[in-house]
Amino acid sequence: MPKQLAGHSRFKYWIPAILVAILISVFSTHYFSDQQTSRVIIPVLHWIFPWATARMLHIMHIGVRKMAHVTEFGAFSITVFRGVRAGRDGWRLSWALATLLEQF
Repeated sequence: MPKQLAGHSRFKYWIPAILVAILISVFSTHYFSDQQTSRVIIPVLHWIFPWATARMLHIMHIGVRKMAHVTEFGAFSITVFRGVRAGRDGWRLSWALATLLEQF
């Protein structure tokens, strides 16, 4: 297989990581700031937990946002690992280390 085609075929494994990185960038804008998300999340939390105080709702809102960060960066790590692995079977320590290094 020519070298150019080999690189092209490996690129397809990086597309999910690129898409997740774009989503992380979008979620990092002011449209998803805590002031903006509180307009949606706090009323939903209040509906689920009508007995919760304003302080409790605020703390839960922070928790929801932190879990969103964990989820999006977890998805990014998985998709980067997929890109590093590039369709090969199994698991290697070098792939995991490369995935960690890609995060920085």
